[in-house]
Amino acid sequence: MRGDKKPTVFLYLILVVGVLFLGADQLQFYFGDTTSARYLLQSTSMQIAQSLFPFGSGFGTYASYMSGEYYSPLYYLYGFPASMA
Repeated sequence: MRGDKKPTVFLYLILVVGVLFLGADQLQFYFGDTTSARYLLQSTSMQIAQSLFPFGSGFGTYASYMSGEYYSPLYYLYGFPASMA
């Protein structure tokens, strides 16, 4: 029967390539600009996680709407530009 066949690795590869092709402009927008907030937050997230282990930075102080609205002191500590908010 054809209904019980599992998808092949080739099919998954085609799907991944298709998603990357269709989403390339969004991936470039979010992760390609080294001055964007997403890039800065992503590139320092492990460093901040290690330095503030095990309790973290606190609620709403990192990569949240409120941390941008009321500029988080953590961002000053790591030298993020105020225009990032």
